[in-house]
Amino acid sequence: MRAFAYVFCVLAVLVAVSGFDHPAWAAGEECLIADPNDTSLNVRDAPNGNKINRLRNGRKVVVQEIGYDARGRAWANVSGDYKGTWRDWGWVFHRYLDCSGAADAVPVQGAGFPLVFTRAADVRPLGLVLANYGPDYQTVKKFANRCHYYGDGGNDISVSDAMLRHYQGKGFSLNSLCMALVSGVLFDPETGARLPSYIVVDEKSLREMGFAEAGVISEELPLDVPRCFSRGLPYSDCTFNFHPQTGAKLGQETSDWYRSVGETVVASLRRELGSGRFASECTCAQVEANADHCRVEKHGACRDHQLIVGDLGVEYVAVSLPDQAWVGFYDISPALPLGFGYALYADGAAGPSSAAGSEQLALSGKNRATKIRIQEVLNARAQN
Repeated sequence: MRAFAYVFCVLAVLVAVSGFDHPAWAAGEECLIADPNDTSLNVRDAPNGNKINRLRNGRKVVVQEIGYDARGRAWANVSGDYKGTWRDWGWVFHRYLDCSGAADAVPVQGAGFPLVFTRAADVRPLGLVLANYGPDYQTVKKFANRCHYYGDGGNDISVSDAMLRHYQGKGFSLNSLCMALVSGVLFDPETGARLPSYIVVDEKSLREMGFAEAGVISEELPLDVPRCFSRGLPYSDCTFNFHPQTGAKLGQETSDWYRSVGETVVASLRRELGSGRFASECTCAQVEANADHCRVEKHGACRDHQLIVGDLGVEYVAVSLPDQAWVGFYDISPALPLGFGYALYADGAAGPSSAAGSEQLALSGKNRATKIRIQEVLNARAQN
């Protein structure tokens, strides 16, 4: 992981909440993790407290108690079995538990993904490097096309010239490709097709610890991305017939909701761009002062930022979004068709990022990224 401090502001989400949520529950009730907006659910050290872990959708948990945050929302303190050991996981958002009696359901993996890589360098044949995971993360050679720095816990991705050319042929820029690659999208929202995906793990450290500390195993990320992400405006440009992280079929009302979120984001960013706030590139002094009236195209050799030289920059823009819409970061850049774009689901906060199911998969020996599996992904990419 990068060993330096960098102050990064995330977007402001404005949500109106009225009244208190008082769910019916019983001590010892069995439930399933069921986050409708992600493939895993954040676990916190207190109701709406600090994130300490994630639990994969479909994992069975037992509710120990219910607590409430300052906004009156209900949170459940849950525990469960982990490789034969009972663990007290922590607090999860109660609304994202399925306690309907379906606790014996088993989550379905799709098409043998994610591929499991045990070294960062082994992903290179696919035109990608994820340089902050795996036992060789400090020595792996990055590609020249560097992606965004969006926080110390963000994914340090770079792409090969060949992969960039392939996606430029589909209308992507480096900026929009990079935002799609960190968005954690696992299904094409228009067709519902399962996207090829991967994780990178330091298997030795994971086995020794028995659980994932920060930097030991990555979140699941796509190896290829949907064409409708080409402008960096997925909420606007994709028709959301399927949930991009679960593959669940969506109704017309939900699809229209996604489109309306996209319109809100575009309108807000047009206003920001028209204000002239991001007309000029930041100097090193402005970067170090966290100035909010300039843009960072690529990080230069500024003091205290030597490790991110060449990484694409991101900008802080306060956009009021509905509670279930998640924009990770914004990029204001002339490299994008409208001068701006954004990444979905990208969390740049430091800390564990993997789902519990990924840890189990990594330790099982399944889905290993063999030469045959890598070639299958390359063949499918060439045909699309």
